[in-house]
Amino acid sequence: EHPRSRELELEIMRLRNEINKIGLNVNQIVKNNNSHLYKEEDKNQLKAYLEEIAVLQRTIVTKITTDD
Repeated sequence: EHPRSRELELEIMRLRNEINKIGLNVNQIVKNNNSHLYKEEDKNQLKAYLEEIAVLQRTIVTKITTDD
C-alpha cells in the first residue's frame, strides 16, 4: 500500500469522526427543541455546526480528488 494512501485514509477517518461529533451536538439541539428548551443561541450554534460540516466535506472531497 502506498504510504500516501494510508495518510489520506487516516485524514478522512479523522474528518469523519469530527463530523460525527458535530452530529451528536446537532442531535442534542434537536432534542432540546423537541422538549421546548430551544434557545436562539441554539439556532446560531446549529448554523455554525452546519457550516463546519460543509467545510469538512469540501476538505474531504479536495483530499480525495487531489491526493494520489
